[in-house]
Amino acid sequence: MGGSTCPMCSSIGGGCGVENEWGSEKPDKMPSAFYKLRLPNEKLKSQDPDETLLQCPQCGVYYLYHRWSPGGSEDAMKTVVHELVKPASVLEAVAHVQWLAEKEKNPAVAQELREGLELETRSFKVKAETIVREAIEHVSEKRSSFCLERAARILGEFLPNVRDPRQLLGRIAGLLEIAAVKETVLSALLKSFDRWAGNVEAVNAILDDIQKQNPGSAEVAQFVETMRKANKTIMDEAYRKMIRNLTSSYLTDGTVARCPQCRSTNVSQGMAAYEFTEMKCDDCGNHDVADDYQLEDWYPKA
Repeated sequence: MGGSTCPMCSSIGGGCGVENEWGSEKPDKMPSAFYKLRLPNEKLKSQDPDETLLQCPQCGVYYLYHRWSPGGSEDAMKTVVHELVKPASVLEAVAHVQWLAEKEKNPAVAQELREGLELETRSFKVKAETIVREAIEHVSEKRSSFCLERAARILGEFLPNVRDPRQLLGRIAGLLEIAAVKETVLSALLKSFDRWAGNVEAVNAILDDIQKQNPGSAEVAQFVETMRKANKTIMDEAYRKMIRNLTSSYLTDGTVARCPQCRSTNVSQGMAAYEFTEMKCDDCGNHDVADDYQLEDWYPKA
């Protein structure tokens, strides 16, 4: 991680830091590259100066800067200030700004941070698949660098921006086994399936892949079964709606028509499309497809 080949920030490497006694006349300095890092955008100038997201203006790599004093017995006779800067993944960058906005007590500052995050999000969405993959790894390995729930929530936020998430859904479904993030992951999965609503073949193919990637998982099996039933319900309702939309209104409200062949009133109507309606006599078997202008001439009302 980090701009390992970037001429501007490569000297930071995997991270670096200094320790200085407060008020030191000749404090140790961070590498020169650190002083070339900039805020990702002006809206993020309200960040806590001790917890700051920075970015290399040349290669775009994000960095997290921390400054703190331990306190306690370590600082009994002197105050030592620690500074650390290290490269951050895009996932960590998103999480950091979210955390800053949430802990900020000044509403105006919190709002500015959220606006800064929104500005960054426009570029983050280009990296949506990277963010989702990082979030999957973070949650599945139960890393503790920040809240699993936050990582799962970020996963859900950026999943809709992944161009084709099908190859990721199996791994995401596997996260249902983790109780702490189950509801958040389930919500993300359900939202992602919206894009295939009505395509029974696509949904079933995706569900087959999810099941193959998570054999023996009771949570995933339950999800797949529920989604199959839901998919069938959606398709059944879509079919019923289609039938309602395609059915002519000629023989409604008790209207009775006569067959043009045998004059029977045992006439029924079938499917309709555009201005054409299927008409059939159940007594003599006469069958026609008439347009709206022919209906009353061919099958006059009794």
